[in-house]
Amino acid sequence: MNKEIKLTGLRTNDKIISESISFLSANFRVLFLPLIKITLPVLLIIMVAESYLSFNYFKGGSSLFDYLLEGSYYSAAGSVFSYMLISLFVLSGLTLHYRGEVISPGSIMRTVRISGLPFLVLTLLFFIAAAFSVILLFVPVLFLYVLYSIATAEVVVEEVPVFNSIRKAHQLLKRNYWKTFWLSMILGIIQFFMGFVFELPATFFQISLSLHDAVNSPGFTDVMILQLIELSSRFAYLFSIIFWTGIYMQYFNLREMKQGDVLLNQIEQKFGNH
Repeated sequence: MNKEIKLTGLRTNDKIISESISFLSANFRVLFLPLIKITLPVLLIIMVAESYLSFNYFKGGSSLFDYLLEGSYYSAAGSVFSYMLISLFVLSGLTLHYRGEVISPGSIMRTVRISGLPFLVLTLLFFIAAAFSVILLFVPVLFLYVLYSIATAEVVVEEVPVFNSIRKAHQLLKRNYWKTFWLSMILGIIQFFMGFVFELPATFFQISLSLHDAVNSPGFTDVMILQLIELSSRFAYLFSIIFWTGIYMQYFNLREMKQGDVLLNQIEQKFGNH
């Protein structure tokens, strides 16, 4: 008696989110320890640079426009570095998981070293394309972001060249782009509200400091407290690990679906005429 052939279907968003949380809870320590060791020094360097800008501004050494502009550069650099590093670590861990290998800090770092450069090149291409998309209003940035997310997975998992990863990502997203897009929106909302807990103290203190500055000049203590709270708000970026885990779970789901489609086509070609 023939057994029923069950092909993998597209998982629902809630299923992917629950699988992501399960994966993170099982591998939280092994993912976060090396991530914190690399991220924390960079965040401290950014905090020192922002502190220098703050002292220079409060002493009258720069205008408000220059202070805000230069501060935005450091903030953007910290954000991009944090997001890229977190996504690369998560993807490396998931790749080891799906290959049935042991997830350890050493194995994750080996994967990061192998795929780090093409991952960075792909990220730079995304920012260039996103900038032109905003200027030309030609391709929505969100479409590029979904394509970029799946392409980075191809770079790490399949170890394919950068432009080949974009082509393969486009093929995987056929008929499934909107499902992936809505999943990214849901994950983004979850990340925002969880990270907002870290953002609240910095926001309230900045408002109170602004009101205080209208009457009195800020002192050394005010500036240092602000920088420490800003550092805590930086850790809100760590919650993007939820977003990237869900997106890369979707990538492996799309791969399983494609393999199922190939199997179905082979069955139809072999037995369709009988």
